[in-house]
Amino acid sequence: KEQALEAAEKAESVLIEMYEKYLEDLKIGKVPSFSAFDDENDDGRRAEKVRSTRPNISSYNGVINAWGQVGSDQGPAKAEMILTKLLQSCEGVQDSNDEVDERPGKYNLPIVHGLEPNLVTYNTIINCWGKSGSMEAGKRAEAILNFMNGNLFSKSYLFHPVTKEARWKIDVVRPDVVTYNSTINAWSKSGVPDGPERAEKLLRMMLDSPPGARGPIYPNAVTFATTIYAWSSSSNISGGERAEALLNKMIELYNATGDEKLRPLPPCYSGVIFAYANRGALKQAEDTAERMKEEGGYHLSQSIYNALLKGYAQIAATEGNDAVERSTALSRVQKAASVLADMMLVGEESRLS
Repeated sequence: KEQALEAAEKAESVLIEMYEKYLEDLKIGKVPSFSAFDDENDDGRRAEKVRSTRPNISSYNGVINAWGQVGSDQGPAKAEMILTKLLQSCEGVQDSNDEVDERPGKYNLPIVHGLEPNLVTYNTIINCWGKSGSMEAGKRAEAILNFMNGNLFSKSYLFHPVTKEARWKIDVVRPDVVTYNSTINAWSKSGVPDGPERAEKLLRMMLDSPPGARGPIYPNAVTFATTIYAWSSSSNISGGERAEALLNKMIELYNATGDEKLRPLPPCYSGVIFAYANRGALKQAEDTAERMKEEGGYHLSQSIYNALLKGYAQIAATEGNDAVERSTALSRVQKAASVLADMMLVGEESRLS
């Protein structure tokens, strides 16, 4: 984490240095004024070529991505502050050569007039929250998604996603499937009790076409896999059933449409297996493992075998001392041995192939 923090701070310092160099060149007339960059004629295009040190949106996105590696609340909080700067830039705050504010408690990145956040900006910030492990991750990620979805018409009265202040904005950046997947991921990793419900709600919204979308934003295999993971990793007692219901829905859609983007990936099956195995529902876990091999055509991974073995061991250890329970415990041990033999066979086949 310390290395990630150092890298993020270094990225900020490079952006500030880049901006100060641009202001210096602007002051001595080495580059044209900003107004020239808006000109669509040949002079404007020539001006664009010499604007080498003026930060662009990719510069800011790079810093945002660096903060996303920090984790905890600090990384995404900084990322949202950068979004605030970019939104201020949209609202007409001009470039200036004022000294960068270094006072404690102040965010010291410069404002670059005319830059607007793009889709990569929003998706990267949402991804920052997903990586943070914060209990606020889902809430904050969905707040940004809702901001992007808020403009139903060409011009709409919106609220700033961070400061909550009212503002006008034309042609707000629209979310895409990555935006939704990243928000679902943030909910799935937030650890809050209603995280899986909120993740699945977004998936259902995608199936129904989300508000503000210019055409449907349809879920893909990653969308389903991430939502299944949310149920698998939750403490909800019905997590296995909810995860399997999503897998069944996905297969139904894939069979109906033939869309390869909806073809179940191995994590879609393994998420259901983990969900059942972690809850002691070994029969359902076994059945899903068979489906993974027969329907999906996938080999079981080491982690799947280990999850099954752990489940058998836990059940065998809890059996009582009467004859029936001893017999049940023995069958579980034999089943575990069978799974282990299968695991070794698959490993040997993979080694030889």
